[in-house]
Amino acid sequence: MKKKYIHLKLLSFLSNLRYLDISNTNVSGTLAPEFGNLTMLEELLLFKTRISGEIPASFGNLKALKVLDLSQNQLSGAIPQEIASLKRLTRISLLENELSGEIPENIGELQELDTLLLWTNSLNGTLPQKLGSNGKLQHLDVSTNSLTDPIPQNLCLGNKLFKLILLSNRLVDQLSKSLTNCTSLAWFRIQNNQLNGSIPYGFGSFSNLTFVDLSTNNFSGPIPEDFGNAINLAYVNISQNQFDSVLLDNLWNATVMQVFSASSAKLIGKIPDFVGCRSLYKIELQGNSLNGSIPWDISHCERLLSLNLSRNSLTGIIPWEISTLPSITDVDLSRNFLTGMIPSNFGNCSTLRVPQVQGVLGLVADGHMQQAASFPWLDSTAP
Repeated sequence: MKKKYIHLKLLSFLSNLRYLDISNTNVSGTLAPEFGNLTMLEELLLFKTRISGEIPASFGNLKALKVLDLSQNQLSGAIPQEIASLKRLTRISLLENELSGEIPENIGELQELDTLLLWTNSLNGTLPQKLGSNGKLQHLDVSTNSLTDPIPQNLCLGNKLFKLILLSNRLVDQLSKSLTNCTSLAWFRIQNNQLNGSIPYGFGSFSNLTFVDLSTNNFSGPIPEDFGNAINLAYVNISQNQFDSVLLDNLWNATVMQVFSASSAKLIGKIPDFVGCRSLYKIELQGNSLNGSIPWDISHCERLLSLNLSRNSLTGIIPWEISTLPSITDVDLSRNFLTGMIPSNFGNCSTLRVPQVQGVLGLVADGHMQQAASFPWLDSTAP
């Protein structure tokens, strides 16, 4: 069957063509080798079309190219080694294709590269070890591939990297301490890998950092104390790790933190007092070995929407202050060792949603035994 190319035979006579945008169209077929004739081209935008097949090796002739965007297509095969010879490239975006094989090592030596977006492909091997050594890298996203080996040491050499997204790969080893000098970082997502060791101290001091997701790895040791002093950190997820450590006493002091998730993270000890948690709207601490009582000063969390403390070893009474939170909608305190009375004012909490789950005989409410099915989030069965 004859291949259907995107023919550029006429365009190839336009020797001075510098900008080509055929993006967001229904153009289909495969990329013709004639693309390599556009030697003056500086920007090539072919994202979100129906292009399939391989990227031609003739792209290596586009020596003037600064921006290459072939994202959100159906491209397959390997990234051509010839791409790494385009010394003027500042941006490479090949995300959401069906590319396979390894990332060409020499891409890490491109002196002008500031953006590399390769997420949602089937790439394997390692990240180029010299990536970031040019001191200009700002945005790296290679998530949802099958990349292995440690994270390169010099990703933030120029301290300009603001988005580092490596989630859902097979990255191993410890986080490089060089990343703790990357004060430009705003988004840091490395969840769902096989990283281990402790989380280095320093991330909490980054004034630009707003989003951190380290979940579903094998991190261990203490949670860095500087997380509680973070200035702009709004989202933290450290769930599904192996910390075997306590929560920080100053954890809720992070002034703009909105979401803190540390479920199934092998946390021990007590829940710290909630003084300072005024910006939080979601707290997830389920599936740990936390003990002691639920701090009564949870009323300080005046924006809280969701609280999950289930599957721990908490004891004592249920603070009635939970029901006074003006926006609370979801509470799960199940599978703990809570005792005493169910505060009567829970029934008057108009914002609280009660999920329909099977309950058992449980806590005392209004002086009478009542099925916990009425308050299933209080199911008193032990873990």
